[in-house]
Amino acid sequence: MKRVFRVSLLALALLAPSAEALAWGDTGHMVVAQVAFGRLNAKARARVNELLVPAPGMPDERRGLVYFCEQTYTPVTIANWMDDMRDSSLHDDLKGWHFANRNPLVVGTGFTPDIEDVETDVLKQVEWALDKLEDSRADDDRYTPEDKRDAELVGYLYHLIGDLHQPLHTCTRYTKTRRGGDRGGNSFEIVVPGTNVRNLHSYWDGAGGLFAFRNIRRPLDGQGAKAIRDFASAVTAAFPADQHAAQWSKKKPSEWVAESNKLAREFAFVAVQENSTPSNAYRDRTQDECRRRLAFAGYRLAEVLNNTLGKP
Repeated sequence: MKRVFRVSLLALALLAPSAEALAWGDTGHMVVAQVAFGRLNAKARARVNELLVPAPGMPDERRGLVYFCEQTYTPVTIANWMDDMRDSSLHDDLKGWHFANRNPLVVGTGFTPDIEDVETDVLKQVEWALDKLEDSRADDDRYTPEDKRDAELVGYLYHLIGDLHQPLHTCTRYTKTRRGGDRGGNSFEIVVPGTNVRNLHSYWDGAGGLFAFRNIRRPLDGQGAKAIRDFASAVTAAFPADQHAAQWSKKKPSEWVAESNKLAREFAFVAVQENSTPSNAYRDRTQDECRRRLAFAGYRLAEVLNNTLGKP
């Protein structure tokens, strides 16, 4: 029997309100990273630490790690790096990296949806980062803290693999009254009393309330790090890797997107009405599906890193 996911009082005390919708929120992305880090083989873990953790006394110009606005990142908080950059005008070119709309949901007949033709999306960027990391591994047997390119590739994968597993980051709904689409549920308004959630996209970013629609503050202190570990343990206990290996292992990123898209089309968009409050049944299934998606994202991220950074 699956263990019920419970948010501890300690974790709630560490949670801060989220000002805007980010995929999975800070907490969810860090849970994915924590799950993955716990499954890295020894070589991959050493390489991730080497790329992301600054050596004591290392001067800024030699830190071969990912940073933004003077923030540095750990192998857990690195999952939030791309969202930290997202609203900066210096990184407008990254804004389209977080979403895919390969199989849009068109509801109704008698109209032509205005589906935007995009040059890049989250699937393309995950495949690109994987190719680059594989090429780098073939060319150079050793990753060093000075190799900022590879550190950034790892940072992209930590975040974007998480994004691929959030259903509303893979599908947009089109209707006669919204021919340009609802932007992955961002224009699909709902009511969630007692929260700042206003639309379906942010509801799923918050995993249906799995983390109480709050984000653990960064940088992580000891209590925050423990809360993330506890959350990661809970989602993996609900969907243990060994028991579900046939579902998550050895699949391609395109299949991860297809899974998320199917969930959006067959459940997320259709089992709740606009301008309503999600039912308890909808909430419970959303939370359970998000446990699965978060756990699988962590398992798959670890598999990717073990197969690139962790090869003998």
